Amino acid sequence: MKRGFCFRIFCVCIAALLLIGMPIKTYAYSVMTDENVFRHHDNDCMKIAITFDDGPSPIYTPAILDYLKEEGVTATFFLVGSQVRMAPALVRREIDEGHEIGNHTDGHPHLSKLPIEALRREVLSCEQMIYELTETRTLLFRPPEGYCSQAISDMVAGLDYRIILWNIDTRDWDHATAEEIAENVLFSVKSGDIILFHDCVSRKDSQTLAALKLIIPQLKEREYQFVSVSELIDTGIAVSE
Repeated sequence: MKRGFCFRIFCVCIAALLLIGMPIKTYAYSVMTDENVFRHHDNDCMKIAITFDDGPSPIYTPAILDYLKEEGVTATFFLVGSQVRMAPALVRREIDEGHEIGNHTDGHPHLSKLPIEALRREVLSCEQMIYELTETRTLLFRPPEGYCSQAISDMVAGLDYRIILWNIDTRDWDHATAEEIAENVLFSVKSGDIILFHDCVSRKDSQTLAALKLIIPQLKEREYQFVSVSELIDTGIAVSE
């Protein structure tokens, strides 16, 4: 009898809490609420950031750099340490031509099952490689495949990195044509966007450069400004007095 009465009291209390709308705390991690993760950064001055992952590539990066230089466009390159070892001169060229570089791990592992200490070693190894070449330390980290968790966020924040994702995926690594890539970007883009390209892909017919040649002139006509990720995320919104 006593146990049944206590159970009924418990049920009544739970029902009362639900009726008054008491918030129920949840602890599921989301990049959408993580203050150290950037996918987009609102601004009112038409600034956007073009980013490239997985390079440098001796095959594709030189031509991409040539075109960016021709158009006067600044970009951010997220480097993989194993690729840096194969093409160190391209990293120096990226720096010399005014581009920003970021850390994309040493070997581009799948992160969902990688122990956090193994990821730390990946990040620090790439960081050391970049520092030896450029005598600079990037403060930007992009996790492979955009995978992030609370543990990853906490670890890289402890290393003073900001996590940079994106809100437009060109899918240039997939089977999209240059025209399809351009259509996707030009339809979706807005001020503050971070756009994901790749200057190193496994497909044999990279469409990245051809897509850039369709996209950049039209974005210029719309008066977009191409800036580094760091400049983008540090740009504020003008406040009228």
